[in-house]
Amino acid sequence: MLLRVLTAASLLAAAVHAGLAFHAWRRRTRSPLTLPFIGLCVAFGVSSLTLGLVGFAPSARDAEFWFRLGTPFSSAVPSVSLHVLLALSGRLSRGRGWKLPLIYAPMLPTLYQEFLGPDAWRVAMVPYENGWLLDFRGAGFPFLAFFGAWNLLGLLIGYGAVWHWARGPRTRRERAQARVILWTGLLSFAGLAIAHTVAARNFDDRLMPPQLPVPGLIVALGLAAALFRHRLLVVTPSLALDQVLASLRDMLLVLDRHGRVAEANAPARRALDLPDRPLAGRVFVDVAADPATLADALARMRESDPPGPCVEAELITAEGPMPVEISGSAIRDADGDPLALAVVVRDLRDTRRLQREIDERRRAEDRLAATLEAVADGVVATDVDGRVVLMNPVAERLAGRTLAEAANRPLHEVLPLRDARTLAPEPDLLARAADPARPGPDADFLVGPEEGPRLLVTCAAAPMRGPDGARAGFVLVLRDVTQDRQVEQELARTSRLESVGLLAGGIAHDFNNILTAILGYVEMARLDVPP
Repeated sequence: MLLRVLTAASLLAAAVHAGLAFHAWRRRTRSPLTLPFIGLCVAFGVSSLTLGLVGFAPSARDAEFWFRLGTPFSSAVPSVSLHVLLALSGRLSRGRGWKLPLIYAPMLPTLYQEFLGPDAWRVAMVPYENGWLLDFRGAGFPFLAFFGAWNLLGLLIGYGAVWHWARGPRTRRERAQARVILWTGLLSFAGLAIAHTVAARNFDDRLMPPQLPVPGLIVALGLAAALFRHRLLVVTPSLALDQVLASLRDMLLVLDRHGRVAEANAPARRALDLPDRPLAGRVFVDVAADPATLADALARMRESDPPGPCVEAELITAEGPMPVEISGSAIRDADGDPLALAVVVRDLRDTRRLQREIDERRRAEDRLAATLEAVADGVVATDVDGRVVLMNPVAERLAGRTLAEAANRPLHEVLPLRDARTLAPEPDLLARAADPARPGPDADFLVGPEEGPRLLVTCAAAPMRGPDGARAGFVLVLRDVTQDRQVEQELARTSRLESVGLLAGGIAHDFNNILTAILGYVEMARLDVPP
């Protein structure tokens, strides 16, 4: 029963290690600790998986196969653990060339024992209940003793380095990391001691179950807590600088003394790499449309300190000519001598396109202003809230105020309109324009000061739409019809006088006809009267 429980725990530990390794890989943080931690999880995971499969092996041969398959990973656990702890404490910043071989060299005796040594040295499998036990009673016991001693020594060295590192002046985050890792070490030692005590009480001397996942699981979970919760996967200043430079949209290049490109960030490589000639190693002026002018500018930049001069040029890219703005300054050593040239190249294609759009819009506005000035009607534009934003000169004359005085004021204050017949104010002119179902005003309006001459106008209003179809405001067109109405009144008066004249002429004609008849009869009567 105990072997079954340990087998299940070993397989569960393998799944946990796989999840931790995948999580660290998915973060893709470029830290010196990322790969060692993933290696540690892989070593723990494969070791736990193969030792767990030993418990399900139907024969000793199958059990030995799974045990030998996991031996390289099991033997790597102490070395990888020491690698992670030394990397955390900064002990691998120097001397990696000899420290890493020294860390991983103790794996060799165990590998030699299982793969190259005599059969008598190998660990044998002893059946026990529903599983198998590892038999170290043969000639391979010294290798087990060496592996155990190296495991203990490696943990003492690693956690000792972390303890010494934590004693220095550290940030609160780093102290929290150190506490988590040191507690992890204590718990792993305790778990290891408990596991061996349980094994000694339940099995014969030098017989051990292959599934002891608790210490490794404690170490992996503790390091994962420090890695992810306390952000142990931090970037170094140089790494942070690399990430910042790679995230910039501008092209950054470092030119050596001969003007060749020594370093370039990703935007520079994407823009200036040619299919047959990569950017690195090329003479930078060769990518310019005018190499001589650019060479003179770079020479001035070499003699300047940051930020350096700035020039415009045109570079030849795989997509065609690219207008750019180039600035740079010399990179100097401690004695002030120039070592290289740092160059910043800014793509001006978007800037030029925006400038063209701005110029085109400005010309359109100028054409609109000239058109509005030439229009004989008054034109008033408002925003969606009915506040004046534009007035042409005719509208200014009708309103009696300039655009500067009327800007951002409500329309009804700038241009109060009253019905010419009722003298009632017109309050909902823009509301009518906003509702297509409502008819527009068909009356004449009076505009002008309360006391003084007023003008008679007709008006039409309509909503303005933006590029997205949303309402952007209103436009109001006013036409001065004062003289038109006066002419109409004069014509009406003349028409009335003509009608009266015609009537009078008709009456006179009829009266003349009556008088003619009367006079005729009088003349006839006089003929009958004696003289």
